[in-house]
Amino acid sequence: MTPVRSANILKIHSYKSFGILATIRFKDSLTPQIGDRLHEEGNIYQITGVVTPDPVQEQPKDTWDCRLVKM
Repeated sequence: MTPVRSANILKIHSYKSFGILATIRFKDSLTPQIGDRLHEEGNIYQITGVVTPDPVQEQPKDTWDCRLVKM
């Protein structure tokens, strides 16, 4: 069983057939991995993709753009 990480979804960019694309701030310092599960406001989501941050863009190290599916 995959542990569930605590996180805040800061912004949902789109809902598509492949899932949700969202900016997420994790409450731990681990890099998100495909298959990780996260808990936010009573919902469980699974990460199906992680967008590598653009080095030019200033983004906090605990904030990532991820593809999600709601469990």
